[in-house]
Amino acid sequence: YGLAVAGTTFGLFDLAKSDARTVSFRFETGTTAESRRLLFHFFVGPEYETILDEYTSLVGRPIVPPDWAFLHWRWRDTLDVGPPALLDGTTVNAEVADDVLMYDALGIPPGVYHFDRPVLVGNYGFGQWSWDETRLPNPTAMLQSLKQRGYHIMTWSGLWMCGNNGLEAAMHGYLAPGPAETPNCADIGGTSFIMDPTNPAAQVWWRDEVAAFLATYGIQGIKLDRGEEHIPSEATDIYADGRTGREVRNDYPTLQAKIHHDALASVYPDGDFVLVSRPAYTGTAQYSIFWGGDIPGSESFGAGPATDLGLRSAIISQQRAAFLGVPIWGSDTGGYYQFKDREVFARWIEFSAFSGIMEIGGTGTHAPWNMPTTPAFDQEMIDIYRRYTTLRATLQPYIVAAARQAATGLPIVRPLPFLDRHDPKLADRWDEFLFGPDLLVAPVWKVGERGRLVYFPKGRWRSYFDRTQSYRGRRTVKFPVPLDTVLVFEREGATVPGP
Repeated sequence: YGLAVAGTTFGLFDLAKSDARTVSFRFETGTTAESRRLLFHFFVGPEYETILDEYTSLVGRPIVPPDWAFLHWRWRDTLDVGPPALLDGTTVNAEVADDVLMYDALGIPPGVYHFDRPVLVGNYGFGQWSWDETRLPNPTAMLQSLKQRGYHIMTWSGLWMCGNNGLEAAMHGYLAPGPAETPNCADIGGTSFIMDPTNPAAQVWWRDEVAAFLATYGIQGIKLDRGEEHIPSEATDIYADGRTGREVRNDYPTLQAKIHHDALASVYPDGDFVLVSRPAYTGTAQYSIFWGGDIPGSESFGAGPATDLGLRSAIISQQRAAFLGVPIWGSDTGGYYQFKDREVFARWIEFSAFSGIMEIGGTGTHAPWNMPTTPAFDQEMIDIYRRYTTLRATLQPYIVAAARQAATGLPIVRPLPFLDRHDPKLADRWDEFLFGPDLLVAPVWKVGERGRLVYFPKGRWRSYFDRTQSYRGRRTVKFPVPLDTVLVFEREGATVPGP
C-alpha cells in the first residue's frame, strides 16, 4: 500500500522502529484551516504501479520532458576564466571549446550542453540575467556553434536573489522574511538573499526575468538548484501568503519549480523544454524531473581520497526515488566531487547510461581526454565514454517509450519488486533493476571488481550484448565483468534497439 499525508507542515514517520508491527506518523498543525486537521490518503495496490498511478492522480501527474532530454548531458561545475580558444573561427571559453572540439575529434555524439553557475555577471555569478563575457566571450556565437552540432542548451537557476537581482527584489518587497540586510548570496555568511515564492508579484517578476533570458538565447532547459538551503523556517517567519516558515519550508521546492516551469512554458508552449531540480516535495514532479545533488566521487567534499560509495548511493537513491513518485532521475556521473579513481568514472558512466537521465559533469573535468588519473589522455576511458554515450542515443526510442509511462508515476528505473513482488529474493535486491519494461541491469560499483552474481527474476532473459546467450529466471549465475562492461539482459520476446 501507499501512504501520503496531506499538507506541508513538519512531520515524522516511524517505520516500525518503535513497534515492529506499527507504522506511525505525526505532523504539526499550521495556520490554515486545511492544515489544522490531519488528512492522509491510503493507496491500496497491491501492485506498485497501481499505488503510484493513484498517488500521482491525487498530487499531480509527473512531467515528461521532450525526447532530446534522454540523450546524454555534458557540463562542468565551473568554466574557468582564462585565455580563450577558437571555435568555428570565434574566440570562446577555452573549456567549452575543449569539450566541443574533443567531442568532434573523438566521434562522441552531441546531446545536451549545460552551463552551470557561475556564468552570469555579479554576485555569486548569478547577479543579473546577463552573460559574464569575461568568462564566456561571444556567447551568441558560442551557442550557435553548439546548436549547429545538434546540442540543446541548458543553464542554471534558483531563487537566490544575488547582486542586482537581490537589490531589485528587496526594493519591491519580494524577499523571504528575515533581517532586512543588503542581499548577498553566499553558501556561508550570506544575507537576505532568499526570494519569497508565495508572493504573487514576485512569482510573475522572476518568471518573466527568466523567460526573457531563455527566449533571447534559445535556451531550452534549466537546472534548478538549491531550494532546500537557507530557507527561513521558523514559526515566527511569516511569508506573503500568511503561512509560517514551518509550513513553507517543505513547499518551497514545489513553488520554486512551478515558477521556473512557467517561465520555460511561456517560451516553449509546446512543451519542448526540460526542468531538472535537486529538491522536491509532494507534487514537485508535476513540474520537474530530478537529479541527486552532490553525490561524491571522492571524500571530504573532494579534498579526501577516492570513494566508490557515491556510486553505490546513486544506484540505491534512484530506486528509492522510484517508490516516492519520482519517475525520472539521474546523478552526476563520476560524482559531483570529482572521482579520483578511473574505475569509479567508468562504472558510473555504465550505470548512468541506464538511468532516467544520463548527465556527466561536476567539479573538475569529468573528461576521458583530461583525466585526474594517469594517463590523463586515457584511451580506454575514451572508448568507454564514447561507447555508452553512443549507446544512450541508440536506446533513445526505448527510453522515450518508457518515459511516457512516467506520466502515471511508473518510473523509468524500476526496482525488481515492481516486476514480481511475490519473489522474496527480490525484496532487498538493490544492485539490480529494470530499465524500462524489458531490460534487466546489474551494474558493478566496487573498485577492482571484475565479476558478479546476477539473480534472474521470473521469465527468460537473453544477454543484451550477446543475444545468443539466454538464461532462465529464478536462478543465480556468475559473470565476468571487464571494466568496459555492464551486465544487461533483455526480456525474451522484447524488441529493444540493439547496441
